[in-house]
Amino acid sequence: MSSGSADKLYFSVLLSSYNEGRFKATRNLSTKNYIHGIEDVTLNKRNNNPFTFAIAIDMKTVPVKEDYLLNPSNYMFGNNNFRVKQIVAVDKNQTNPSDWLRISSGNPTHIIIVEATGKAISNVSLALKKQIPQWVYDTNTEDDTNIRNGLDKTFGVKYLIEGISEAYQVIYPKDKNYFECNISIKQ
Repeated sequence: MSSGSADKLYFSVLLSSYNEGRFKATRNLSTKNYIHGIEDVTLNKRNNNPFTFAIAIDMKTVPVKEDYLLNPSNYMFGNNNFRVKQIVAVDKNQTNPSDWLRISSGNPTHIIIVEATGKAISNVSLALKKQIPQWVYDTNTEDDTNIRNGLDKTFGVKYLIEGISEAYQVIYPKDKNYFECNISIKQ
């Protein structure tokens, strides 16, 4: 799937759910159905918890299994100021009603909770990486001399899949992610 741009994928920042700190929507990057920018970010002065916010996103069309979507190590940021704290399925009962009213028409499937790694707050570019699934390495074997002990393995399958992957990377060098979401953040 070649969907490197976020305009093909619904996403919205949540103003009141799963957050640590305060902020408001940037008017020119928001509508009644989504928020793509936040501003006036202030940290919670009562505790030392890092700035945290949530992104609701529709990942129905992303061609990977659920465990891939729920693994924080499969996501990357354009800078090191943030990390994925948690990924959860959208639950109306766990979402603030004002957030639900905004996102319900976009039918998001997951909420990605993003946490600042330090005091520096900057724009966020979040991407789901295209990488070879772990099952390829789990089912690969380098030694097929004892076939009875390796019935659940395939000799050299990792090299076959890596070769196909490398061929696509040569043809489509910019297609390294399933999607990318860009969120403007102004302090």
